Amino acid sequence: MTENHLSAPSRAAKRPPASADPAPELPADQRIIHAAYECFERFGIAKTNIEDIAKHSGLSRQTIYRYFSGKDDIIEHICMIEAVRVNSEVRQKLGKFDTFEAILVETLFLIIRIVSANMYLRSLLENVAAQSMVAQKESRIHQINREMWAPLLERAAVSGELAADLNIDDVLSWLFLTQAALQVRISGGEVADQDLRHVIRRFVVRPLLGR
Repeated sequence: MTENHLSAPSRAAKRPPASADPAPELPADQRIIHAAYECFERFGIAKTNIEDIAKHSGLSRQTIYRYFSGKDDIIEHICMIEAVRVNSEVRQKLGKFDTFEAILVETLFLIIRIVSANMYLRSLLENVAAQSMVAQKESRIHQINREMWAPLLERAAVSGELAADLNIDDVLSWLFLTQAALQVRISGGEVADQDLRHVIRRFVVRPLLGR
């Protein structure tokens, strides 16, 4: 049977409870991330600003800028945490399959379902700034996604299951943007599992396969 799991995350990442105030004993960077989660869920990503995060964290703007260059930097850090969490959940649910095509279809299916059931993750994928950031090859979140996906894609390239003219980094960017587009599709109404898998297989995965 083909090995079907994504690579395990190289480091643990925990999301703080959204309902609790940032504990004063936490390190400043963790308080900032904790406050950002709360503000993003309360006000939305687009409407949240650094002042909101500073107020909720109990820290000054100057302190926040010591740790993060701005709101986009905080968003990227949270994307990293969420990428690890989603990967871990997918790895737990993913079964065994015989082909790269079947593995990729089911992995994307699980990611889309997990994200659609989580208000915060869904809002991240719907945020244009976050989409653009993750799709950039030099971003930290892209590097984490590469760490998770590269072994699977590299094995498929060696076996000829992945098209020879495709670059792994380009595939990763395309897969993320496709996930964002499919989130928009299923947000417009319920899509049956078999229909979602069909769309993923026919329009996303098969164009990536070797002939």
